[in-house]
Amino acid sequence: MKRDSQDFLVEMGRRILAKRNELGLSQETLAELAGISPKTVSSAELGQKALRPENIIAVSRALDMDIEYLLTGHYSKNSIFADSKFEKLDAEKLDALKAIIDAFLSVC
Repeated sequence: MKRDSQDFLVEMGRRILAKRNELGLSQETLAELAGISPKTVSSAELGQKALRPENIIAVSRALDMDIEYLLTGHYSKNSIFADSKFEKLDAEKLDALKAIIDAFLSVC
């Protein structure tokens, strides 16, 4: 596998792991929510194997994660998080802001 491809998989795996941990989910629970095997979750988190497109969608939905962010580490230009006010925030701070907004919206 080419270095760029491997780096891409490792970085995507880190985002999956970070979000799973943030949500307090085990690999088994994420696998169940996404309809994939725990081994697939593990391989994806370690950057060992690429997820199939339908599994990328399933994982992003199970984690309630913007699919573009899952793939690239950047939010879609259509996302409010693409606003220039948020450019200086790292991924952890953007995720925290998203959690605050989600909590706010859940009580509206």
